[in-house]
Amino acid sequence: MNAIDDINSLEEYFVKVEGTDLYETGIYYAETDGNKEVVLSNYFVLLIGDKFLAVDVPKSKDLSLRFSGKLEKMPDELCDELKKIYMESEIYTEEFENVFYPFMLDAREFREPGIVGIIFCAVILLIIVINFFKVILYTLNPKTHPAYRSIRKYGDVDDVVSEINNELQMESSEKYLSTTITKSWLIVEKFNNLKIYKLADIVWVYKTVRRKWGIPVLYELSIKFYNKKSINIPFERKEEILDAAISSIFDRVPWAVYGYSIEHHKMWSRNYEDFIRMVEDNKRGGI
Repeated sequence: MNAIDDINSLEEYFVKVEGTDLYETGIYYAETDGNKEVVLSNYFVLLIGDKFLAVDVPKSKDLSLRFSGKLEKMPDELCDELKKIYMESEIYTEEFENVFYPFMLDAREFREPGIVGIIFCAVILLIIVINFFKVILYTLNPKTHPAYRSIRKYGDVDDVVSEINNELQMESSEKYLSTTITKSWLIVEKFNNLKIYKLADIVWVYKTVRRKWGIPVLYELSIKFYNKKSINIPFERKEEILDAAISSIFDRVPWAVYGYSIEHHKMWSRNYEDFIRMVEDNKRGGI
C-alpha cells in the first residue's frame, strides 16, 4: 500500500490487510427508513506498521485486526472528519498526511450483487435449456405437449381440433386478451402453453379484484367446472374487457352461476352436490 500513487490505477483493488491495533472513530454510515435512522456501517482506523488505514466496516461484521475489501479514494468529507478526530486524540503525533493513507478500505459486501447476478443468469440459462429440451420432446412426440393432453380428454384429438378450428372461423368467436371464446370452447393462451375447456362444463363464473393500498392492481376471471377444477385468468387492470368476457360466457352458458357471494362459496365448499344440482335445475328450467 505504501507503493500506491494513484488508487484508480490499480488493476486489482481487492485486498486483505492485517494491522496491530484498531481505533473507533464514532463516524458511521446510515440510511433513513421512514422516520428511523438505520446504521449500516461504522468507520474505524486500522494501524498498519506506522500508518493508519480508514476502514468502513458493516455493522453486522465481527471486529478483528484482519479485514478484506476494496481500496478506494477516501471521500473529502470523511478525510475532514478524520483530521478533526486525529488532531484531538491521544494518538496525534505528526501531520495527518504522514500517518494516514490517502485511500480507505471498504470492507462491506460489495461482491454480493455480482453473485446475485450470476445466480439470476444461471436460473435464466436453466429455463432456456429446459424449454429447449421441451421443444425437442414435443417435436419428436407431439402427444406429450400440454395442449394435446388438454384436448385429448374431450375425445378424438383430430375431431376436437377440427371442431375448434371451425368455430374459430365463425363470426361469433370472440377474443379477450389471452382468452378466446367460441361457440363451445374456452381457449386460454399462456406462455408456452395452451389450455382448452368446454364451455358446457362451466358451473360458476365470477370476477375477483386484487388491491394494493386500496387500489385495484389486477382483475381476474375465476371459473369453476363440474369436476371441481378451477382456473383464474388475469385481465391486468382491464375491468371492462373482463366484464365483456363474462357477458360472452353468459350468452353461451346462461344456466351457470354468475357473481361471487358468501352463500355460493359455502355451498361450493360444503355442499358441492347441491351446487351442481342448482346448476342442473337452471339448465332444465331453460335458464
